[in-house]
Amino acid sequence: MSNRLTLLLFALALIYTTATMAKGLPIYIVPLSGLPVCILIIALNYYHKHHTARLIASIAPMLITNVYHAAAMQNGEDPITASYIMGSCFVIIPFVLFDLEEKVELLLSVITCTLILLSVRYLNNYIDIPFDSSFARTAKYEFVIIILTVFIVSLIMLVLLQTNKRAILFSEKLVEEVKNQNESLKTSQVELKEYVVQAEANKKKDRERSWEANSLAAFTELLRGENDLHKISDLLLSKVVKSLEANQAALYIIQERDHEKFLKGISCYAHERKRFFEKEILIGEGVVGQSFFEKETIYMTDIPNNYFEITSGLGKSFPKSLLAVPLIANEETIGVIEIASFHEIENYQKQFIEKLGENIASVFYNIQNNKRTEELLKEVQHLNKDYQKQEKELTKKIERLKSEKREVEYREQMLIEKIKKLEDTFGK
Repeated sequence: MSNRLTLLLFALALIYTTATMAKGLPIYIVPLSGLPVCILIIALNYYHKHHTARLIASIAPMLITNVYHAAAMQNGEDPITASYIMGSCFVIIPFVLFDLEEKVELLLSVITCTLILLSVRYLNNYIDIPFDSSFARTAKYEFVIIILTVFIVSLIMLVLLQTNKRAILFSEKLVEEVKNQNESLKTSQVELKEYVVQAEANKKKDRERSWEANSLAAFTELLRGENDLHKISDLLLSKVVKSLEANQAALYIIQERDHEKFLKGISCYAHERKRFFEKEILIGEGVVGQSFFEKETIYMTDIPNNYFEITSGLGKSFPKSLLAVPLIANEETIGVIEIASFHEIENYQKQFIEKLGENIASVFYNIQNNKRTEELLKEVQHLNKDYQKQEKELTKKIERLKSEKREVEYREQMLIEKIKKLEDTFGK
């Protein structure tokens, strides 16, 4: 705004300077001094000294105009009417350059312009340039000044309107940019929330994977080097209950009696202690028997009240969730692990028990195979001992038979010799 008004005043100062020089008036130096002032204002704006530039721009037109008209007054003359007419239009410049919020700058520039306007008579006392100034008091000159004043005011208003229009367009652009930034910010916030949710989910998955890996390693170490099914079962169930923060766990192994297969409970653990457990379940019976039969994991959260109850320090309560996982090794189901809890079991915990079930099944399968191998070995050793004993007895019999055979042969030989002797005797 100040640059535009400065260019307008620059043009006005240039016109005044040209006109006075053309008429040979010696006061051309006054409007000419406005030219470097205009350059100073533009320079101050260039170096971002906007307040100073606006203060000078609001005061300089009034000062130069009144100095010009004071110089046109000769000693003893009254102020030229044109000075008040043109000066009055420059009083509006501070209101154009400063907002109402800039009270200090606005008040300072208005008071200064008013004082300069009213002091034109006193300025004449300090300016003495003798020349014929009668033209400045003619009606024609006053008419020209009035027309020029209206033109200047019109140009100032036009500059103000254009500036306001540009400001409105700029404001609308800023509003649009802010709106776009808000939309972008909302999008960024949504993306950030999604990122945070995804990061939390990944963090949770990492914790679950870490827990699963550590727990599986601990259980693998526990299963290593142990051959007693009952002892392993007790240790496993104790660790499973504590790891899952469950309340009870039981382990069943397939057995056969009178050519009929059934699941026999070999271990049960509840509330930090081993429970006496002696239970048999037919294949396909209940959750455990069904899990064994279908070779599938069964997870229940809607458990009948009469299914079973857990005894704890708080009394007798019914579990909120039940998990049955078959123990499968080499495509052969050898048992089922059953877990009951007062809270729901998480998916990653179920997956962990399924993987653990594979390891348990493999270990139990190897233990059972080793046991069968040991039994077969003992049987073979027993048969081998029987065979060796029978072989020794048979050898003794053979030796006895050989001895008897030799004795018979000896007797036969003796008998033959006797017969020959008799034949010789009777022959003679």
